[in-house]
Amino acid sequence: MSPLEVAETNVSSPYVPSLQRTKGQPEPIAANGGLSYMSFDRDGDAGTAKALEDALAEIAGGESQRVIDMIDKAPPGPIKTRWGLAFRDYDECLKYIRESNSLKAPEGGLVLPLPYTVYERPSYSIVTSNA
Repeated sequence: MSPLEVAETNVSSPYVPSLQRTKGQPEPIAANGGLSYMSFDRDGDAGTAKALEDALAEIAGGESQRVIDMIDKAPPGPIKTRWGLAFRDYDECLKYIRESNSLKAPEGGLVLPLPYTVYERPSYSIVTSNA
């Protein structure tokens, strides 16, 4: 029997550990309450069908496009968000820090650009437990 024939006849289901949280830890903010998409396995797809279904529903909702449009329509320079000023890229933020006198670090401190997103949605990425 060839390795391909063995693979076709010996299909195993994916291992999905049970969802565990540390005592006192808040509920997960991830998609499906933090449950791995692999737990939605259908015929050996490791949850891919469910992940695609959720991703397409997310796209159809239009929220991501509204965020893109808000950023595209904003005038040049900082973009006002509910968290404060945002920038389109690292260089734009760095230029603002250098040219603005509004951001001051304490003695011995630094003012640095920090990456974040204004689009807060559940992630569909697989993150290893030791990441």
